[in-house]
Amino acid sequence: ERASPDWGRLRDGDEIQAGVLRLDLVGSSAMVNRNSAEHIERAYADLRSIVQRSVHARYGRLWLWEGDGALAAFVFGQKERSTVLAGMEILNELFFYNKLDNPLAEPLHVRIAAHAGPIVYRDQPMELVKNETIREVVQIESRSTPTDTLSASANLFLSIDRVIQERFDPEQQTGGDKIRYYAINLEKP
Repeated sequence: ERASPDWGRLRDGDEIQAGVLRLDLVGSSAMVNRNSAEHIERAYADLRSIVQRSVHARYGRLWLWEGDGALAAFVFGQKERSTVLAGMEILNELFFYNKLDNPLAEPLHVRIAAHAGPIVYRDQPMELVKNETIREVVQIESRSTPTDTLSASANLFLSIDRVIQERFDPEQQTGGDKIRYYAINLEKP
């Protein structure tokens, strides 16, 4: 709650290189109609907590949370690695949440996209989303990311450790984007 969106260092107009993570809750409108308001509020609060913990644990910041979607940024250290690891952790935590703690009659499903590039930092969230890198991560999430999957753009993927890269599927050309995918796949007996 005390983490400022600018890490206490960025100023309006600063140009930075950042890793960005975009999350969208899939089918949220229909889910709201099928579940009680109390259960929806709890599930949304739990999802927000999962996302916030995963992002803050890697020194990232939640820049925007609108209804059923979030935007997080990573600026310091191995930002590309932090972006991907946060996305992987969210998927893993959500898998267990859906099995053990979800109060809804159905699982929460998300799409997560990870991307990196230049950003001009803005104090106003609505100005931030005008950055090309942020528009690109939103497009990757909406047009190239399957449900319950983390997609990583080519420029972000090349900067992460080989051990992490090996957890992703081979590169695919999807919706005009070169993407690698990570999803939780259980072995069948």
